[in-house]
Amino acid sequence: MAVQQQQRILDLLGALCDSYTYGKGDTARILKFCAGILNSQVRPSFEPDEFRISERIQKRLMKQARKEDAVLFAELHRRMNSQGVWHNGWAILHLLLVLSDECAPSPAHLMSSLLLETPGLPSDVTMTTFRSRDQQSMELISSGIGSQSSLGGYLSSASRQSHSTDSTLLATPRPNLASTPATQPYPPTKEAWPQSASHSTKPVLKSSNKKLSSHGEISEVDLLRDLLFVFQGIDGRIIRFDASSDHYLIDSKVGVAVSAKELCHKLAELGWLFYKVNRYMESRSRDKAFGLVSQGFCAALGKEISEYYRLIAVLEGQQLQADTISHSGALTLRRLVVWTYDPLDRLKLLATLVSNCEGLKGGALVSTLYTFTQHGNPLVKRLAKQLLNQAYQPLNAMLNSWIFDGELHDHYHEFFVASDPSAPRERLWQEEYSLHREMLPSFIPQSLAQKILLIGKSINFLRNRCHDRSQPGDQSLRSWFRKEDGEQWAFDEMIGPALHHTVNTVYRETSKLLLQILDSRYNFHGHLYALRRYLLLGQGDFIRYLMDQLETELVKPATELFRHNLTGTLEASVRATNAQYDDIDILQRLDVRILELSPGDSGWDVFSLDYHVDGPISTVFTSEVMLQYLRVFNFLWRAKRMEHCLANMWRNQAAYYSSVDSIPELLPVFHQVHLLTSSMVHFIGQMQYYITFEVLECCWADLLQDIQSAPDLDNIITTHSSFLLLITTRCLLDPNSQTMLTQLRAIFDIIVEFQAKQSRMYTECLQEVELRQQYSAAAVTHTEKGEWGTTGAEADAEYERRAVFVRKSVSSYRSQFTVLQKNYQVSIQYIKILTGKVMIHVTNFE
Repeated sequence: MAVQQQQRILDLLGALCDSYTYGKGDTARILKFCAGILNSQVRPSFEPDEFRISERIQKRLMKQARKEDAVLFAELHRRMNSQGVWHNGWAILHLLLVLSDECAPSPAHLMSSLLLETPGLPSDVTMTTFRSRDQQSMELISSGIGSQSSLGGYLSSASRQSHSTDSTLLATPRPNLASTPATQPYPPTKEAWPQSASHSTKPVLKSSNKKLSSHGEISEVDLLRDLLFVFQGIDGRIIRFDASSDHYLIDSKVGVAVSAKELCHKLAELGWLFYKVNRYMESRSRDKAFGLVSQGFCAALGKEISEYYRLIAVLEGQQLQADTISHSGALTLRRLVVWTYDPLDRLKLLATLVSNCEGLKGGALVSTLYTFTQHGNPLVKRLAKQLLNQAYQPLNAMLNSWIFDGELHDHYHEFFVASDPSAPRERLWQEEYSLHREMLPSFIPQSLAQKILLIGKSINFLRNRCHDRSQPGDQSLRSWFRKEDGEQWAFDEMIGPALHHTVNTVYRETSKLLLQILDSRYNFHGHLYALRRYLLLGQGDFIRYLMDQLETELVKPATELFRHNLTGTLEASVRATNAQYDDIDILQRLDVRILELSPGDSGWDVFSLDYHVDGPISTVFTSEVMLQYLRVFNFLWRAKRMEHCLANMWRNQAAYYSSVDSIPELLPVFHQVHLLTSSMVHFIGQMQYYITFEVLECCWADLLQDIQSAPDLDNIITTHSSFLLLITTRCLLDPNSQTMLTQLRAIFDIIVEFQAKQSRMYTECLQEVELRQQYSAAAVTHTEKGEWGTTGAEADAEYERRAVFVRKSVSSYRSQFTVLQKNYQVSIQYIKILTGKVMIHVTNFE
């Protein structure tokens, strides 16, 4: 194996020496010299520095007046380094330098070798007479290298035999010289365009004074010089930009061959595309409002244009060499077409990207670039990724700052998280931060963007509302994601599973910390239970005692209520019931509120309990949420009052029945009252069962379960809002249940009216009983004295009084109760009709 390797090395070395000597016959001497160098153990006495050796070779070529060879050597050296397969480069360059010292061919011969064997030119245009097998192999290697390097898009192999990529590269046909209107009326002047590093603001091309050929036509050399200016967006002396038609035209006064004119028009497309791309870069560089992403995109375009300028420098070198030394390999229009074949495709792609990105910035610009990375053409995909990698860096920096520090450095509104500095501090969670969907990159899903938004909101909420400065998130993940060694992430590393994993991890840790602080430091669950006990009437003994104590106050007109009296009654009720064992902070937040007064309102209509919330928990219990609680409390308080009224009526009926049984005319009325009271008690009992168990208890159990499993504060707010909306709908307080609620309130009014009439009836009945008892007692007293119990006149007066009572009072109350009974039955029947519709609505809502 070792012998075969040595023989292979000797064969390769012999081929190299043979190609270097150009078959002059002294190959054996050079081969022996090279073999001695390889077999020697002597190391160079200088520090291996590939850059210095490369500079020495270039300086030697410059001293020999071979500028084009120096440029070509530098380009080939750079392309070899960019492939990652170039090892021990300093040793190879040192060997070539030593060999050139020992045996240097003539300058003309070497120049012909370097220029005519350029890998960018095919065999049919180089007209090289000597092409050995080894030279062809080196040409293939150079061609492969050029197709992969950054400059390879402009200096790659031109040996392709078809232009099939014209129709598949951008999924659009190649634009002609007038395909896209220019926004500027004329192209910039020669002084306005940036020049490449290979030439100064003075054109290096010499004036030819429009030398004419033997047929009176302009020479090809002049056309080439003008085309080199056109490639840079500068008007030439013969070829100029016409703003009206938006393409380059050849001066009609100059004679140009038809074939040359067609080639010039084809080549002028390169200048038109360059002008379009460069115009976009200049407009974005002048307008800072397009933001950092646009600047990154322009920087990436600038790199591509720099490589394009290097091509122009090489072409200028070829043209300069053609002016000084005449040989068969000089630059021609047809060779220029071959040289610019790949740059034309690359600039077409850049121009298409620029057209699609016109007017876009931030995430919208990144999304447009990302769509080109999904293209089927590898050239399009590779170039789009290069540009996207540079353009996405500002967005990635904003993303890092947002999810790890909660800071939004978006001065140009490019990020998909928007901030509203005018939002009040209490509304930080609801209003200050939101998603800017127009700037959301297409490769970030909506769900992931929502998590990113919640991460930054949670960090800001912790710092500004909870006054907590702890750093959520894994520090190792933070250092890895930020890549603090100064390098930049590739675009493929910034998106996909890595981004999802990072965002999900930080999201879980940040949300968990926020919920822990809300529960432990601000007693979120304690306040939630307090609202259930007091505003949703869950503390039964407290509510019953409070209603009994307030009854004498609330029957008064609303204008006669005083808040301090109600507050004192509230405090007494707390001390007298199990509510006294609640947390002192919760009891201090419990208060009395008098609602807005209306004419004819009683205390029952305007009384309400209130619960004060502040601090971070007000993010969940907002003012709108507390208004919903008050609406529900008002309804529940009225329903509870109906239950309280009916209980009192039932108790009074049992107490008064034995007292008025001496009046037989009242027995039918009492029977009617008893039946109506029983029906009302049954209805209110069923309604209270539905509200207490079917609505409040079921919804409360679901709320506790959902809050226990909620991953973030946003989910808790949504769950709590859904809980309030559900009980509001099931308690018939939503707009769709207004008809049912109206009938229910009518029944409440009937019950209140029934209680009032019944109380008046009992009062009059007791007075009648008392009068009859006084009449009987007077008769007994007279009898005991030996007198007549009653006289005829007294008996007649008593009989007349009793007849008036039965005719007026008993008949009046009987008719009134009959009317109330009819109204009540009508309302009940109407509610039965509406119940089916409401149940269908509630089922659809669930």
